[in-house]
Amino acid sequence: GTRLRAAGRERIHEFHLSAETPPFVAQHRVQGRILMPATGLLESVLCAAQDALGAGTHSVEQVTLQEALMLDDDPAAARTVQVVSTPQADDSVAIRVCSMPADAAIDATWVEHVQAKAGGAPEAASRPQSLAEARARCAEPVARDDFYRRLEAHGLDFGPAFHSIDAIRRGQDCAIAEVALAAELADEAGAWRMHPVLLDGCVQVIAAAASDADALYLPFSIGRYVLHGQPGSACTAFATMAAAASAET
Repeated sequence: GTRLRAAGRERIHEFHLSAETPPFVAQHRVQGRILMPATGLLESVLCAAQDALGAGTHSVEQVTLQEALMLDDDPAAARTVQVVSTPQADDSVAIRVCSMPADAAIDATWVEHVQAKAGGAPEAASRPQSLAEARARCAEPVARDDFYRRLEAHGLDFGPAFHSIDAIRRGQDCAIAEVALAAELADEAGAWRMHPVLLDGCVQVIAAAASDADALYLPFSIGRYVLHGQPGSACTAFATMAAAASAET
């Protein structure tokens, strides 16, 4: 988005969303309504972190999705979105994503959608499972059409662009799948750090890992998100389920 002038230390970036911008958003619907994917908001947070902290690998933590960002089917009913980054005493950055109708009065109330904190390179993690080890844990194939029919039955009305995962296999509280952007989106993958539709496909793999076929899990908080490199237009996603740390998780 466009960076706005600010009298204080905050950095403010502004852009507009509508049923046509970005072009894929109208294909992401919940109960029939257009919902900006949480992965798109996460991309905005990551961009703000890089702008505030400089080039390199950054850790986005304590992400809380406060309120869904819904869009009207009328493309003229756009929303103005601001991403506000505020430096903290510990050299981290507090980031908020807020929106209001684009034609709202100057003193209208902003709706806060996301709160997060971003810092420098994260601590070194323990060695992750190899791809071969992950695949060995997931021996049961999952029919792609059945998987998307289950999501649709729960009110997730995804268009073809969001039917992005294939070769789904699951194991005990885990799943693996290949994720790829549709041809019409693949050319724009380089314009994003990680294309929201590609990351949304990775999140969908969590639903494949869930042992309860009647349950539906939607992200409302993220403990930590680190992007080590741009994946382009395709990747492999591996998801594991773990016991919640609290009843609210």
